[in-house]
Amino acid sequence: MYHSVRVAISDHHLTCGKWLDLARLCSNYLSACGPDSVLQSVTYFSALAHHAGSGAPARHQVFIEANKHNGVNVVLGQFKNKKVKCKAACGQEGWGHEEKETDVNIAIALIELFMTDACDTVVIVSGDSDLAAAVRAGKRLFPTKRIGACFPYKRKSKELMQISDFQIKFDAHNYVRFQLPPILTLTDGTQITKPPSW
Repeated sequence: MYHSVRVAISDHHLTCGKWLDLARLCSNYLSACGPDSVLQSVTYFSALAHHAGSGAPARHQVFIEANKHNGVNVVLGQFKNKKVKCKAACGQEGWGHEEKETDVNIAIALIELFMTDACDTVVIVSGDSDLAAAVRAGKRLFPTKRIGACFPYKRKSKELMQISDFQIKFDAHNYVRFQLPPILTLTDGTQITKPPSW
């Protein structure tokens, strides 16, 4: 989602987008699941990039806390060091970072939701074809359940499109439409403030 929002801001010269209200954004597309659909829950899967500079992890944490306040479940993976080769002709090796556990966490959540009969339909918001195996397993083990694929702006997966029961596409302008309030006050009186650069 983050990279999709960044591209949307660049493509459409948007003034905001990162301070996204995930619950309201998902609610806006609920009718695609069926006319009588009720939103049971929204779960955000991510990882904090502690290796990144410029206060990025702190801003991400504030975003997470704001969405948790709005009822969004959060499941965090982690970044791990990974040896990478230079993509240019030099071929030298160096160290990079790769997000780990997120795909597995999504797969586990999908199966757990169906096993506990917590819902009739799951919508996976991603353009990552690595999730296709989880979708296929869900459909095989729970043939009466439905799995939709929701693609963020300028993200897609042909494989997910082929195996999902239905597809949704996020519109770039809805990233602006569904923003969190600039300041949220928690039940204990603590205030969460939108990062100035967002």
